Amino acid sequence: MSDEIDWLKKQISNNAERLKLQAEGEAYYYQENTAILERTKTYYNESGNLVEDPYLSNYKLPSGYMNVVVDQKVSYSINNSMVATVGADVKTGTPLNDILGRKWRDDLADVATEASKKGFGVWQIYLDEAGEPKYKNIPPEQVVLCRNGDGEVIKVARVYEGISEDGHVVNKAEIWDKDTVVRYEKETSEEWECVCGATPHLMEVTTYGDVIDDETGKGWGKPPFVIFENNARCKTDLEPIKAHIDAYDFVMSDFANNLEDFQENWWVIKNYNGQNIKEFFENFKMNKAIKVGEDGDVKREQQEIPFEAKQAFGMDIKRDIYEKSMSVDTNNIEGNVTNVQIRSMYAGLDMKATKFERRSTEFLGDLGYFFGYDSDNLYVTYDRNLVINVVEMTTIANQSKGLMSEQTRLSIYPQVEDVQAEMDRMSKDSDPESELL
Repeated sequence: MSDEIDWLKKQISNNAERLKLQAEGEAYYYQENTAILERTKTYYNESGNLVEDPYLSNYKLPSGYMNVVVDQKVSYSINNSMVATVGADVKTGTPLNDILGRKWRDDLADVATEASKKGFGVWQIYLDEAGEPKYKNIPPEQVVLCRNGDGEVIKVARVYEGISEDGHVVNKAEIWDKDTVVRYEKETSEEWECVCGATPHLMEVTTYGDVIDDETGKGWGKPPFVIFENNARCKTDLEPIKAHIDAYDFVMSDFANNLEDFQENWWVIKNYNGQNIKEFFENFKMNKAIKVGEDGDVKREQQEIPFEAKQAFGMDIKRDIYEKSMSVDTNNIEGNVTNVQIRSMYAGLDMKATKFERRSTEFLGDLGYFFGYDSDNLYVTYDRNLVINVVEMTTIANQSKGLMSEQTRLSIYPQVEDVQAEMDRMSKDSDPESELL
C-alpha cells in the first residue's frame, strides 16, 4: 500500500504545472485575467526597496477574448442541429437521445468547453439505482491520467476536497484501475491514509426470491472515465494566445492610466522646496499644490498622448489573437459582405473545427464502451453554425427556380429548416380541394 501512496504523491507533484495552466484557462475564460488583475504599480523608495505606489492610477481592464475563442469553437460544431445515431446506417439508427438522454448535446458542449479551458474534460461513469449507466462531469483539475505506451488510460487518480465521516474537511483521493478503486484521506498536514481498500467497480447480486443468494464483484474492464481531449497534447486554448491577451490588457489599461495620471507630461521645476521628486508627486496628488522656494516656478510641458499609435497597436494584437486561435472576429462581418467573403473569414475556424469534431466523435465513441453501443456503428453529423448573408442566399434561391429540383432549391433558403415539411405545405397550398376543407 505504501508503494501506491508514493505513486499518488508523485502524480500530484508532477501535476502541479498542469493545475496552474488549468487555473489560468478557467480564470481567463471568466474574464479574470490574472496577469493584469495581479499587476501593481511600484517604485524604489529611498531605502532601495521596491514598494507599491498608492498614487499612480492602476486601472485593470481584462479583455474577454478567451471566452469568445472557446464559445465560438464549441457552438460552431456542437449545437441543436448536430445529429448522432447508432445502428447499421445513419438513417435507420437509434438516435443518441434514446441512449444518453435529451440533454446529451448540452452536456457534450459543457465537457468540450472544459476541455478547451483546461486541456481535457472528464465524464465519470456510474450505475443508477435501476442499474442503468449514467455519466457525470468531473472537474479536470481533480483528475490525473496514467497512460500506457499506446496512450490508453490504464489508471486514474481523482484528488479533491471532501468531508470525512466525522464532519471534517479533508483531502480525498481515489485510485481507479480496470477492476477496482482504492480510497484515501488525509488531513492538511498529515500523510495519506487508506480508508477503503480495493473495491470492485460493480456488484452482481444473485437473489433467491427476496433473499440475496450471492454477491460477486466485477470491474468495468477499464477505469470508468471517458476523456474529451482538446488536442493530442491536451493543451488549453489559452496557451497559444495568453501572451497576446496579456499585451492587449496592459496596453488598454495603461492607456486609461495615462489619461488619468498625465504620464505623457513632464514638469520643469525651479527652486523646488522639497526633498525628492516622489514628494513632489505626492504633494501634487494629495493637495493639488506644489511648494517651491523663493523665485520658484513650476511649468508643465504637455506631450500629446499617442492615441492613434496605441489604437493601431491594440488592433494589431487583437488581429493576432484571432489569427493564432483560428477564430473569427465577427465585428468584421458587417455591411454587404458576400458569402464567399464570409467563407474565407471562416477558413481557419473550419480547419480547427475539423480537428475538434474528430475529438468530439472519438469521445462519443469511447462512451459506447459503457453504454453498450459499438463506436463503429456511431454516425455523427455536424451542422456548423455559420454566419451567412441571408439576402444573398434568398436571391440565389429565387433565381434558381427551374434550374434545379424544388427540393434542392428550397434547401438553399435560410428560412427553411425542414425541406420536406415545406414541400408538403406548398403542395397543400396549391391544391384547389384544400381550399374547400
